[in-house]
Amino acid sequence: MKIEPDPGVVALFGSRTRVLTLAPIANSRTPLTAYRIARTAGLQRIKVYSELRRLSKVGIVRELRDDRGCSVWEICDPDLRRILIHRVRLTDVSVLRADRARLARSTKQFMAAYRRNPIEPERLEDRSAVRNKRDFARSPQKDAILVRLGLKPANRAPP
Repeated sequence: MKIEPDPGVVALFGSRTRVLTLAPIANSRTPLTAYRIARTAGLQRIKVYSELRRLSKVGIVRELRDDRGCSVWEICDPDLRRILIHRVRLTDVSVLRADRARLARSTKQFMAAYRRNPIEPERLEDRSAVRNKRDFARSPQKDAILVRLGLKPANRAPP
């Protein structure tokens, strides 16, 4: 499937390849390899590499090394990044899946910790200990409406 970015953005940046090279980098939380950029944008790797080198020479992107020693790329200017995020949304599906997996893991960890040590709500056995009884009392108007609708009114006397 051929991705067609906004013609105004293409005119601003000068070429479709340039826009499609910058968009995945802008929409990623972490720097990306040229391979990942090419796969996300649907471009040939050689075109992505040449665009990245050209953009690197003028200071739009910078090349970094990840923990494995691979080249990764990021956009230098945060304003340019915001423009691209706003105008061209292009994200690798595997990044979204990784985010979902990370969220699922953190939820599982939270629930496991909660099961080991549940947070018990404070029990208010003595209603006189409540400072603002009116906050917990239902108004007579609401009770009348509930009775009219056939629902259960308050079962305690108003303060």
